[in-house]
Amino acid sequence: MRLDYRISRDIAVGLYVGYANLRGKGGRANNVLSYLQLEDRVRFSSSSDLRVPLRVGIGYLPYNGAFVRLAAGLSYPLSRRVEVAFDLLTPTFWVLPDRTVVSLDVAAEVSYRF
Repeated sequence: MRLDYRISRDIAVGLYVGYANLRGKGGRANNVLSYLQLEDRVRFSSSSDLRVPLRVGIGYLPYNGAFVRLAAGLSYPLSRRVEVAFDLLTPTFWVLPDRTVVSLDVAAEVSYRF
């Protein structure tokens, strides 16, 4: 779950909390990932609703360490309140006690504005 506060039409700050099922020493391990995210949306043109969300998230995964996620993708409003977005390039850095691991993911989201 992520809750965002829009500072302006294109800039937002948010808090993310999610469940993580990770590989552990004795099998699977459960954990909670939380991070703060800053987002800026760049428009292709003033006549288009298609935007490029640029996001950076910084957080902490208990028993593992710091977490940094960078993301860029595409977003498009379906209505005044509903929007779809896709994170297409997401290098994520997991700072573990003995090393730093990098992962690349993709994400899709549907957001609703209250």
